[in-house]
Amino acid sequence: MAAQEVRNKVDLIVNDLPLTAEKPVVQKLDTDATPVLRIAVSAPRSLKEVTDVADKQIKQRIESSTASVTCRSWASHA
Repeated sequence: MAAQEVRNKVDLIVNDLPLTAEKPVVQKLDTDATPVLRIAVSAPRSLKEVTDVADKQIKQRIESSTASVTCRSWASHA
């Protein structure tokens, strides 16, 4: 219901947007799908070594906890 109300309000101003603007998209937010914990890992080691520790030790320990979890990892060289 609320999402439809927002769509209706957005539809009222769509014609006022610049011609180059993309059409707005209204989506419901699934708060159960948002992360509740983020962990950053850094060390004076190579990116590969830090990624291996994060994936093979930290991630595995979190995934093996009794809670229902999904883990994703991203590697970045800062």
